[in-house]
Amino acid sequence: MERLRQLLSDVPHFLRTLVWPVATSVRSNVGLASLSIVLGFALWIFVTDTENPTRSGVLPIELAVESVNVPGDLALSGSPVNVRVRVEVADDVWNTLSTADFKATLDLDGLQAGTYDLPVRVEPLTGRGGLRVTEVIPDTVAVELKSLFSKSVSASVSLEGAPPPGYEASIPELDAETVLVTGTQDRVTLVTQAVASLDLSGRTESLTQAVRLEPRDSRGFVVEGVSLEPSVMNVSVKIEQTQFSRALVISPTVVGTPAAGYDIVSLSADANERNFTLGQSNGDYDVRLRTTSTGNNGSNPSLTAPNVITATDLSHIVYVRDATGDAKIYVDNVLRTSANIGGNLSNWDTSYRFALANDLTGDRTWLGDIHLVGIYDRALSAAEVDQNYSAGADRAQLDTANEAPIVLNQAFSVQENATNGTQVGTVIASDPDGDNITLQPRPPAAADFRNLLNNLGRPRLPTDGEQKLLDRLRDSVDGAH
Repeated sequence: MERLRQLLSDVPHFLRTLVWPVATSVRSNVGLASLSIVLGFALWIFVTDTENPTRSGVLPIELAVESVNVPGDLALSGSPVNVRVRVEVADDVWNTLSTADFKATLDLDGLQAGTYDLPVRVEPLTGRGGLRVTEVIPDTVAVELKSLFSKSVSASVSLEGAPPPGYEASIPELDAETVLVTGTQDRVTLVTQAVASLDLSGRTESLTQAVRLEPRDSRGFVVEGVSLEPSVMNVSVKIEQTQFSRALVISPTVVGTPAAGYDIVSLSADANERNFTLGQSNGDYDVRLRTTSTGNNGSNPSLTAPNVITATDLSHIVYVRDATGDAKIYVDNVLRTSANIGGNLSNWDTSYRFALANDLTGDRTWLGDIHLVGIYDRALSAAEVDQNYSAGADRAQLDTANEAPIVLNQAFSVQENATNGTQVGTVIASDPDGDNITLQPRPPAAADFRNLLNNLGRPRLPTDGEQKLLDRLRDSVDGAH
């Protein structure tokens, strides 16, 4: 404690010894001291500017001018105004500046309807790099104030995109049918509708969503400079699973008695996980469709057309399921079975892959020829099934029926006394199946003579062909005597 008191008693002596000579020197050399301070400050500025130089120029951005203190019964006419600014700022900050660093305003306080040239005020919203606005370009703008005008327009929804196949969107509903448009009369007159845009791409469930409305003209372009009340509305759209169909034309090859579970067409992951499968079990066609009711394997229940595979001929198989769950299997345009398969397709797995004549596990090989596979996103009607069946599948290659030869329409003549073996002409004919053609002449039939006699009942001369038939008829009659 005694030591502390000793130190405190020495402080005044220390200050007199150190500070007094300095103060005396400054009083004696005021000019020199001032010069030292100025030179020190200049040196500090020089060093600072060298390390981080200042950049001056017009920024390559445009600032939207905001009108403030707008009288309640007036509005600006025309399009929004933009300005640019010249600034001074540290070089390393220049490229980081954006419109968010400034606020440009136009003060309309106390004005009445009319035209004015008003100054634009731009103030920086950041102090980074010593930012300073040195010029506004242009520094004044011409504005016209007009009385407010309002009208009601209809509100509508513009749907973009669509749900995936098998789903259908209802007509969208809005909170209100109309909105109030307010602004100057020249701008409000352009507005014909208020539109809310909603994207339904990939959606499978109903939704209600708040959507901002846009004022648009008769061509669908957005009209600037007006306000909408309300500006946001809820849009509700119901999305429902509708129907699912697929049409198949196949030619099965049955050798012996096949075991159960041979997959013809499948969208699946393995033998127990599938979205749908058309398979063959002995003489039956079996369709498994995955729904929220039938389970991941689509087997609770599946739909089976029993005892329909009886030959190796080309077959046309169609499976149809509509929005109510009613499912049918047609085989060769004949309805073979039907049932209600409940649930919806919301539990389908989009990662499953498409397979033909086998499962993806490779152990369900189906022996047969597939000529056509069609998958539809709607339920086919019976008339459409009949139309597809009548169209066939690649008939030029698949038809096995023998077609009749095509003989060119030709006529031949022969001398009356020609001997046997006389060549009277060449018959030109072709066969669509490529078979060899053998022509066998036949004697005139009784019908030929009847037609001839009927024709001769009319007063005219017989043709050459008719005359020959008459001669042969005469010879036959003479021979009978």
